[in-house]
Amino acid sequence: MGTRAPRARGDVITLTGVRAVGHHGVLEEERRNGQPFTVDAVLHLDFDAAAGTDDLARTVSYAEVAERIAAIIAGEPVDLIETLAVSLARAVLAEFPVDAVEITVHKPEAPIRVPFADVSVTVFREREG
Repeated sequence: MGTRAPRARGDVITLTGVRAVGHHGVLEEERRNGQPFTVDAVLHLDFDAAAGTDDLARTVSYAEVAERIAAIIAGEPVDLIETLAVSLARAVLAEFPVDAVEITVHKPEAPIRVPFADVSVTVFREREG
């Protein structure tokens, strides 16, 4: 209950490990000092038109998606990585011709007082209609 399973199928482009420094977090130190964030993005779309023409204009430029993700990470701070993940997903859907997107935001230097490797959140959003 409350969890949406991914419904998009077909072809995917996966960007793994897009990194930038952001100032996201609830604590004053996080906002002031910033910290690294890493994002994985799975872009769902149909490759038929691009593959049939061998034309970049008929698909998604993963370089442009990566640059946009990095700009949002480095942009306006938010308290929660959940908020950052949803903002990233909405931006990718709004700005690129994808049917759906799955975004995972990693915060490997989160202020957790016990040893840990990573903390992350994942969201899945698909185009309406």
